Amino acid sequence: MKTHEWNSDDMLARWRAAWAARQNEALERRGFTQRVDHRSLAVRRRKALERGDRVAAATLDRAPEIHVGPKDRKASRQQAPKSKIRLVGRNLKKGKRPLRYDLIDHGSRREWNMRTLRRNAKAYGRLVARTETTLARMRQRLQRYDRVLKLHSLHRLPRRRSQPVDVVDLVFSPASRYEHVRKRRAQLLWMIDQLDRLFLALLGIRESQLTRNTEWANRLRRRSHLLAPPVLGRYRVKPRSL
Repeated sequence: MKTHEWNSDDMLARWRAAWAARQNEALERRGFTQRVDHRSLAVRRRKALERGDRVAAATLDRAPEIHVGPKDRKASRQQAPKSKIRLVGRNLKKGKRPLRYDLIDHGSRREWNMRTLRRNAKAYGRLVARTETTLARMRQRLQRYDRVLKLHSLHRLPRRRSQPVDVVDLVFSPASRYEHVRKRRAQLLWMIDQLDRLFLALLGIRESQLTRNTEWANRLRRRSHLLAPPVLGRYRVKPRSL
């Protein structure tokens, strides 16, 4: 008797969540600070936007990497993978048809990850530059607000109570302008704090993408070096395993 509940998406999601929880418990017992999340980047970004965490949403707005399994790692150690023309299909009348894998494939999984990491780092670099420009403009505006408040505190004169007050004077009076500038300055300080957090988060995720790309490049460079062992006299040095 078949159990069809195991084929449902809900059961798969529960299994993935339970496996992620067990992994995090094991990491915590070993003293590691890293944590895993079974959800996709798109789902995590949507949840971050729902709870109002725009910094986390910005760091999750990137292309995901693909899994590099043991079979691909073993093939990369032995020789560089090459795409070939293969015969596929089970048509008894026409026979198998050729499939041009050399036109479909875009390199190995490692090369795919390296291209993805470079694109992510480039996109985050543009966001870092835009955030830095916005922060510079806001800090200039903050300096103007500080100058206005300083001048107002030096030249503010008390108004006599017996003097009649007009509505226009209340709207455009120095006191109302001082209150407006003070509120705008408080809002600007909050925005600068949020942008500072965003800038540091984007800079960190960009550096992590570049670091991972460098790690993949070093592994490929080491593999290519070991695949062509030098010849010493009459003997050939065997390549070491990665």
